[in-house]
Amino acid sequence: MPHFIDAVKDQDDRLRLRRDKPRTMDEALSLAFELEAFRLLGGDWRGSCPKVRSVDEVEREHNLFKAQMEILRSDLQAQQQRQKT
Repeated sequence: MPHFIDAVKDQDDRLRLRRDKPRTMDEALSLAFELEAFRLLGGDWRGSCPKVRSVDEVEREHNLFKAQMEILRSDLQAQQQRQKT
């Protein structure tokens, strides 16, 4: 269930979910739906993006981050080699 809470994009919702400590996935989903419904009823649309990211989306972001880190690491190594010579 921590993975579900981590996937919620809205920071306030994540904090509320952690604070309320749902015991089951059903409780967590119910609370997330309730929070989203209150936001929509209150007119706070915050754009039309979904509040929960899919596992694929999180994995893509992670892979992109890893690729960027690898590029930075190789650039740093190249700079270090140039400085040694």
